[in-house]
This record gives sequence, C-alpha cells and structure tokens, in this order.
Amino acid sequence: MRIDVNINDKIGYERKIAWFYDACKEDFFAFIRKQCGELPMEDLRDLYQEAFIAMHENIRNGKYEERPSCSLKTYLFQIGFHKTLTYFKSRRETVDLDERSMRNAEESLLSEWQDRIYSIVATMESPCKDILFAFYWDKFSMDEIATRMSYKDATVAKSQKYRCVRKVADVLRQMGYHR
Repeated sequence: MRIDVNINDKIGYERKIAWFYDACKEDFFAFIRKQCGELPMEDLRDLYQEAFIAMHENIRNGKYEERPSCSLKTYLFQIGFHKTLTYFKSRRETVDLDERSMRNAEESLLSEWQDRIYSIVATMESPCKDILFAFYWDKFSMDEIATRMSYKDATVAKSQKYRCVRKVADVLRQMGYHR
C-alpha cells in the first residue's frame, strides 16, 4: 500500500492521510494481536493513534523517506510494534515476546514485500531471472554464477546482476513504490 507524501498540497495531503488512516487500521489491529496477543480494543486504538501520529510527524519533519524495502504501511506497523512493546513494559505485564517472537514479527512485516519481489523476478526473462534466483534464493556466489552461466568472470556476472536488480527497481517504481 502506497501513499504519495506531498505535504505541499495541503488539501490533497490531508485527504490521503485520512484515507490511509482508515485503510490501515484493521490490518494494524490484526497484526498487533497476532504478534502480541489480545489487547483491549481501547488500548489498540490508542496504540494505533500514537503510531500514526509518530509516523505523520516523521513525514512532516522529513525523517521518513519511502524506500522499496519499507512501504509506508510497513513503517507504520514497525512504529506500532515498538509502541506496543513500550506499552507492555510500562504496564509491567509479563508477555512472552522472546527473540523468536521478535524475529517472527519482523518476518511478518517483510513477508508481503518479499512475495512481491519474488513474483517480479519469477516473471523476468533470462538471464535476469536465472541470476537473481541463483544469487538471492539459491545463495550461489558470483563465481559460481559466472561459471554456471558461462560469463568471463564474477565481475561480469556482478555487472549483469546489477542491471537485473535495476530492472526490478524499475518495476517497483512503476507499481508505485518510489525510493
């Protein structure tokens, strides 16, 4: 989910922010419940409000720059997750949020993004599809990729991989995910 962040267009910006606020609320509640367990609805609303205000202030202060690795919705959820942890600490409640739970929360935030990247790469033609799958999913070294794909050396393979990554970035920009 993407929203153009142009604070100079005050009316358009306020409409987009209001729309974004409503569009993310239920997903935010579900995400926090999944990661941290049930919370009273009033507390969930407060956490969402606090996270949204923090995100909004970061946009206005220029502290947020949209990147392909972190959409605005993901950014909002990250802020909300950290606010939820602070909420539990302040209430001195014991919550089972061990390191594995924290890792699961981060993986859940990135899952949507990784699926999108995977689908883009899967629809690409060779050599990009082959190089990117070999490097990112099969974990081959650039030397192994150069040998398998009959490139002169790893440097040539790296150059080709770079061009392929740029193609993925171009597709993401066309989909509305700007860096």
